[in-house]
Amino acid sequence: MCNEVGNAITRRFPTQAANWLAALAKFGLLDATRSDKWLTTTLGLISRFGCTFYGAAYQAVALSHNGVFITADSRSMNLTGDADGVSLLGILRAPTNRRQR
Repeated sequence: MCNEVGNAITRRFPTQAANWLAALAKFGLLDATRSDKWLTTTLGLISRFGCTFYGAAYQAVALSHNGVFITADSRSMNLTGDADGVSLLGILRAPTNRRQR
């Protein structure tokens, strides 16, 4: 799992981090490869919204895979939210831990 995801979750939601990271680990997420389409989308987001390369790069990956870039950075969300493919981490809920007895 990406270090940035773990870092964002543990900083923003420390009491829920264990459950959230365990749930994310079950997805078996893979690293995305860079491509011309990814770079074009990244640079387009930067040009259109004035956002950072870092945030635009992640959002471009999400857009190229019909996914959603989930960020804890409300400033980034406010800048590029009109482009789709981005959601604020604070609106998500931690998975409940249901154990069978």
